Amino acid sequence: MKMMSDSLQMATGLEIVDMFPSSRIAAALSWGKLRRIRTMRRKLDVILDDIIDRHRRNRGGNSEFGGEDLVDVFLRAKEEEELKFPIDNHNIKAVLYDMFTAGSDAAAVATDWAMVELLRHPRVMAKAQAEVRQALKENPGAEDLDMTEIFGLVAARKQKLFVVATPYES
Repeated sequence: MKMMSDSLQMATGLEIVDMFPSSRIAAALSWGKLRRIRTMRRKLDVILDDIIDRHRRNRGGNSEFGGEDLVDVFLRAKEEEELKFPIDNHNIKAVLYDMFTAGSDAAAVATDWAMVELLRHPRVMAKAQAEVRQALKENPGAEDLDMTEIFGLVAARKQKLFVVATPYES
């Protein structure tokens, strides 16, 4: 998941080569980032290829989770060749990558924002605590939490949230 998040971070932002794609100078200035992106892509390919290979080996015996999942459906469609367009491993990996990154990053960012807002607003936190019958210690510096956003595919906060839950007895 960290690699997925890191790859999303690398893919965001505007590079000079994006504005001047035919410029060799612009390409040279962006070479370092492009090299890091290619390295990350190779690492992700190894992981995604392994997922596809495990599903291919387990075909017929259903997936690890007791039924046919999305990878199994793609592999079946690839083998049956009944679609109007061919499916290969690159297509399957692209869908898996999109699902992992969209599902995990957006959920993590939303959770982060929700937790920070609860810490910043103790009355709302108290109401939420009462509803779920949990108690969290108030954060005395909650109003000082940095709410700066970073540029990316999701509006994540610049500073990562680090909260340690402690038991509370009333």
